[in-house]
Amino acid sequence: YTVAQARAQIGDQLAAIDAFAAAVRIAEELGDPRARAQAEIRRIMVAYDHVDLAESERAVAAVLADPVVQAD
Repeated sequence: YTVAQARAQIGDQLAAIDAFAAAVRIAEELGDPRARAQAEIRRIMVAYDHVDLAESERAVAAVLADPVVQAD
């Protein structure tokens, strides 16, 4: 997540998207739904410039609809 944040801050959006996706996978492996949701939402936000708005909105809605995320 930290590497992804740094990539996003320096303007390397494509590397940031990949790094946030890796953070999502790591959070899933560790069983941390909060970290997974945080990384996934951040990935979607960075990808916003590279993906259409409707797709970004659907992706965020799917993350927020996750019962584990809602319970947190």
